[in-house]
Amino acid sequence: ICDTFSVLAVQKGKVFRFHSRFAETTACFDQDILLRVLDNLFTNALRHANNTVQLSVQTTQSHMSISMQDDGEGFTDQALQRAPEAFFTTVQHQGHTGIGLTIVQQLLHHWRCELHLENTPQGASVSFSLPV
Repeated sequence: ICDTFSVLAVQKGKVFRFHSRFAETTACFDQDILLRVLDNLFTNALRHANNTVQLSVQTTQSHMSISMQDDGEGFTDQALQRAPEAFFTTVQHQGHTGIGLTIVQQLLHHWRCELHLENTPQGASVSFSLPV
């Protein structure tokens, strides 16, 4: 998936970076669900990034933490509160429906984990942590 994200980023004139830190552990997830989550998060981050999107994955003995970050302007206060709501979008004029993060949130509920949105000094970050 990182190769695909890199190609898509280059097509948009942007850079994709992958950072990982793994502990020895075994995890079993539905690959299709995880790929759908990552694809939705990447698509949103790429849309809002100025230059760079970064996917970070870190595992411990008990959790796998995943975050997708961009170097854009970050979330507005309203978006921080409402982004996972169905049909909320800040770019409706560009033809976006506002269901991407809603889908992500519903898929993550399948694993009993929550979606976290925050602004960082570098831009926006969307993350979640899966028990392993």
